[in-house]
Amino acid sequence: MSIYKRGKTYHLDIPLQNGKRLRRSAETSDRKAAQQLHDQLKAQLWRQTKLGQKQPRSLLEAAERWLVEHKDDGAIRDYTHHLAFWCARAEGMSLTDISRSWAAEQIEGLITRKNKPASAGSKNNYVITLRSVLNTACREWEWIDQVPALRTYGRKRDASKMLIATPAQAKALLEVLPPALRAAVGFAFMTGLRKSNVFGLTWDRVDLERSVCWVQPIDTKAGNLITCALNSAARQLLAQQPRNSQRVFSVEPPCHHQWRRYTRRAGLPEGFRFHDIRHTFASWAAMDGVDRKTLQDMGGWKTAAMIDNYVHLPVNHLVAASEKLAARLH
Repeated sequence: MSIYKRGKTYHLDIPLQNGKRLRRSAETSDRKAAQQLHDQLKAQLWRQTKLGQKQPRSLLEAAERWLVEHKDDGAIRDYTHHLAFWCARAEGMSLTDISRSWAAEQIEGLITRKNKPASAGSKNNYVITLRSVLNTACREWEWIDQVPALRTYGRKRDASKMLIATPAQAKALLEVLPPALRAAVGFAFMTGLRKSNVFGLTWDRVDLERSVCWVQPIDTKAGNLITCALNSAARQLLAQQPRNSQRVFSVEPPCHHQWRRYTRRAGLPEGFRFHDIRHTFASWAAMDGVDRKTLQDMGGWKTAAMIDNYVHLPVNHLVAASEKLAARLH
């Protein structure tokens, strides 16, 4: 029989198209409820077989698989915390039930670990992690057909307020950092890679003989492969790292408060973020005369137009360039 009782609980036994059988507990002692579950499952299996409808998947299933695939990322602790928040609120839902309005409603009352209302930046981090899981479930695993357009919190930083470190400031920052962090941050200045890509870099994506490392599309913001050229300083930093783990830099990335303390001690402008190292990298390269196409490839930007968002030339460099015109008249 397709429905039978074992002890006080009903169980289901449904034949499948491939000759196998789906056997599971109905988790109820009510035969009518067990029959309803049986009919729902049977109809669902028919739609999957005849109409090609995808099997419903929960966010918990997706989160567990995604975390395993990203277990070596430097920000895995934050990812785990973010997904625990989402999974607790998505219990009993399938991935297709997740919508823009549902996510916005959940994140609205987000409280930080210090029991304070979350900032727009913190909310963004939670949403970015959820979006990454959904994108992977859609593009890589083909569990869902589309991803909702989740809301972004806070305004995009004004390009005029981007902060660029001078070489002296960069050196001062490296001097105040702990040795383990010093190597990772120095590598960021030399390559322009994002924080997650620096701390998530693994040895199987490094080729010192060819002087390159690479970041897989799934780990990049634009979804494109980044092949990063390694200069002599970057190669030296990598050569000095122990190979006792998969990750090149086994240290955890600094939290917001640690980073702010380091940058203050180094005399960097207030609000200098780790991501501003990427802006500094692009600006230094532009000041050294690197052409736009080469700079686009070095930074892994999908379009040349993206360079304008990252290159910010300081006034003294512009004055020096302008001064060259004076020689034409004097």
